[in-house]
Amino acid sequence: MTAKPRTNARLSSNYAESLYHRRRMLSLHFNLDLPLYPFCFEDQIRDTANAWFDSPGVSFLMLIALESGESIYEIGGKTYTVVPGSVLLVPEFTPYLFRSWGYQHKYVLEIKGCHLSSILSSLRLNRTALYEVRDFPAFLADLKAVGERVDTGDRNEFLHLMGKCYELLGRFAMDKLEKQSLHSLLPRILEYLEQDFDRKLTIADLEQYTGISKMSLIRMVKKHTGMTPMQYRIARKMERAIYFLQVPEMTVKEIAYRLGYCSQFYFAEEFKRLVGQPPTAYRHFQQTLALRTAPSSHPESPAPPRSPNQNTD
Repeated sequence: MTAKPRTNARLSSNYAESLYHRRRMLSLHFNLDLPLYPFCFEDQIRDTANAWFDSPGVSFLMLIALESGESIYEIGGKTYTVVPGSVLLVPEFTPYLFRSWGYQHKYVLEIKGCHLSSILSSLRLNRTALYEVRDFPAFLADLKAVGERVDTGDRNEFLHLMGKCYELLGRFAMDKLEKQSLHSLLPRILEYLEQDFDRKLTIADLEQYTGISKMSLIRMVKKHTGMTPMQYRIARKMERAIYFLQVPEMTVKEIAYRLGYCSQFYFAEEFKRLVGQPPTAYRHFQQTLALRTAPSSHPESPAPPRSPNQNTD
């Protein structure tokens, strides 16, 4: 079955030239206004040089996922690139334009319901968004399991599909809430990493403090700082070491102890690796710099140290 353009929609001449296109439609009829239910499922394989489709908006929610290839959607002035691993959620009555080229295998689950708008609003899914799905193969299997039975004649099975639709939307809502919680937690995590340098801190301690997995912590901190949590803590230690080295009364051994190093030699090695000079050389450099009154009178001054944020590991 080839695709037919929807009312008031525009499509390219080769939009309907699909290698495979199957549309499964709701076949059951109820004398009820169902709150949320699967309405249509499209399974399409296309291999064209260039195809586009322009729609003024439709009366149902679309969940769009690709098994291969990519599709570009332009919605509300923004561009969304859908590839395997991501799912585009397009709320009802949202105008959109999509473009594609080359080989692609795409699925579109369309969901209707008299309470669809309020459900999306309560789940905070009432805006177009592209979601990265953690276990995409499992999600795609669930999406296809719902879509491929949309045209069932069994009412009990259809009730089950209604619940699965709500479950799919619930996943997006929970993932979105978790990401927002992680974002609000970030300042607390960084503050935790910047305190009590005299005690040993491990990623396991941070997991226990936040209740977040090791990989999630690493991804979140690295995304915002460019460093892993432990790299960030070491960088902040080096900043504190630079401050302590300005105090003439503090020995390198005392500084190492205050920063949680069991050996001043290990501290000196790490300081040199991150700052570019050993602690004693850095202190001498700063003292010399403070005594200068005319920088141009010393053209062969030592090179300035690197920032401790320039980590390599």
